[in-house]
Amino acid sequence: MIEVRVGDRVSIGEAEVVRDSDRVYVKDRYQKSSYIVSKESEVVLKPIPPLNVPLRITEYLLLQFEEPILINKNMNFWVRAPYELAVLADDAVLTYLTPFKVKHTLFGEIIGGRICRYFMTSTYFRRPSKGLEALVKISIRAHSTMLIDNIVIPLNNVRIYVSKDKVYYNIVHITINRGAKVELLPEAPVPDTTAIDVNLSNAGKFYRYSDISTLLWGW
Repeated sequence: MIEVRVGDRVSIGEAEVVRDSDRVYVKDRYQKSSYIVSKESEVVLKPIPPLNVPLRITEYLLLQFEEPILINKNMNFWVRAPYELAVLADDAVLTYLTPFKVKHTLFGEIIGGRICRYFMTSTYFRRPSKGLEALVKISIRAHSTMLIDNIVIPLNNVRIYVSKDKVYYNIVHITINRGAKVELLPEAPVPDTTAIDVNLSNAGKFYRYSDISTLLWGW
């Protein structure tokens, strides 16, 4: 978590929070707002799964690989993923911000498919040391050969960890056996991490129907 003190300006990607003696000012690509907050209050930024910005429409994240991977043996690799920032004052949620541009896509057929948050990522066989994105360790157990170019993660099962200013998801385990079964393991991908409590209530934003088509796809 990042504490925002009076006089601070904190920028993470496209998200920015500024604080003076009686207000907190927030902005990202999708909003610009201010909140009256006393100088005695504790204001913090907490990384959480990317569920709420610009509005909550799905509980799934599709990570699209820049290059397909042929899976023919057990392996581990890393990918990048988005996250959001909950802005809290004395543990009350003021709003949610995103450091990244938001896109959505349809996974599967038009009828019966699933809307997912969409994010393009490279794959790495060594853990990256730079970048704003969260890091996700993918652990593959292969019982057959399969070419994969994306994975879909249920965001309600994501746990967020922080270590040395880097954000991590919990480990994603994929079993390949004439298909792909995705599970999120309840463990951090690296040692010496701090688990972030992501059980926050929605900040309660409301949009006109005419806004939804613009916000939904984010193109």
